[in-house]
Amino acid sequence: MRALRFYGKEDVRLDDVPVPSPGHGQVRLKPAFVGICGTDVHEYTRGATLIPKDIHPLTAQTLPVTLGHEISGVIDAIGSGVEGRSAGDRVAVQPILSDGDCDACEQGRPNCCLRQGFYGLSANGGLADYLIVEAVNARQIPDNMPLEQAALVEPLAVGWHAVRTHVPHGSGLALVIGAGPIGLAIVQALKAHGVGDIIVVDTNSAKKDYASRAGAHHFINSLEEDVIQTCARLTPGRAGVQFAFDTAGKQATLDQCVSSLRVGGTVVNVAIWGGSASVMPNAFTLGEKKYSGSAVYVERDYDEVISAISTGVIDPGFMVTSRIRLEDFVEHGLMKILRDPGSTVKVLVDLTTEGRD
Repeated sequence: MRALRFYGKEDVRLDDVPVPSPGHGQVRLKPAFVGICGTDVHEYTRGATLIPKDIHPLTAQTLPVTLGHEISGVIDAIGSGVEGRSAGDRVAVQPILSDGDCDACEQGRPNCCLRQGFYGLSANGGLADYLIVEAVNARQIPDNMPLEQAALVEPLAVGWHAVRTHVPHGSGLALVIGAGPIGLAIVQALKAHGVGDIIVVDTNSAKKDYASRAGAHHFINSLEEDVIQTCARLTPGRAGVQFAFDTAGKQATLDQCVSSLRVGGTVVNVAIWGGSASVMPNAFTLGEKKYSGSAVYVERDYDEVISAISTGVIDPGFMVTSRIRLEDFVEHGLMKILRDPGSTVKVLVDLTTEGRD
C-alpha cells in the first residue's frame, strides 16, 4: 500500500509498505480525508520536533513515521476483542494516545499524559491506504455527517476544549487572536456556547470573511489598528473582554491579550510557543487577571464536536479551502499553506478518489 512517511526536515516520501493487520483491540480503516495541520508544516520545515527521533516511550515508534492526524475513514477490518465497532462503520479518528496510569491520566487529564503519543506523529497516521488504530480511538459518526467534515473534528475539538473548560455558557465578550484553523475553531465553539460578542484579530485581512463565517462579530487587522484600543472601544464602558484566546504564541499577541482583558478576565493560551515570553506580574495581580493553558482535547470534546456538527450547531464546511491527492501533499499541500496563508484554511488530502482542486 501507499504510505506518506516523514524521514526528516524537508524529507517526506511516498513509500510502498505492507498492508497492516489489526491486533487485539484494534481496527483497520481506509482513510477517506486527512487534514494538513500546522504541526505537519512545522515538522517538515524545522525537522522532527514532536516526531520521535528515538524510540517513543509509549508507541515504540521512530523514524520514518506515516503522517496525518486529522483523519476520517471507514473501518475495513476488526481485530480480536473489539466490541461496538463493525466493518463499514464511518469514523473520525481521535489521534491522542495515553498510557492511562501516569499522574496526568489519573487526574482525568489524558490530554496531558506524560508519555503522550499521536497517530500521525509518534505512531503511523492516516496518509496511507490503510491505518491501524485502537478501536476506542475510532469515534463513530452519524449517517448525516460527511466524511469530509469528520476530518475537521480534530482541530475543532482543540477549540471546543479550550472554550468548554474556560468559558461559562452565555458569557458576553471574547477575543481570539489568530484566524487560522484553531482560531476559527475557537470562534465556532464560542458561538456554540452562547458567547454574545466575539472579536477576531489577524494580520491578514483576507481572513476577515472566514472569521465572519465562523461567527465573529468584529475583525481587527493588527497591522492597521491598535488591538488594545479597538477592543476597549468595542466593549461596554471600555472595560475590556472577559476572555482572550491566543493561538499565535508571540510576545506581541500575549501582550495584546493581557492588555485587552477586563478586571478578572482570563487569557487562554492555545498556541504552542517556540520560545519563552515575558510578563509583568502586576498586570495580573492588580487586575486579578488569570493566565491559563489549554492542551488539545479529551474524549468528551471529540464526541461533543461530532454531535454539534451532526445537529447543525456548527457548520464547519467553509474551512475546507482545497482538496488534493496524496501524491501532491508537499507541492499543493505544505507549500500552498506556506506560500498563500491568507487564502488557505484547511487543505484536505482526499484518499477516496484521485483528488480534486
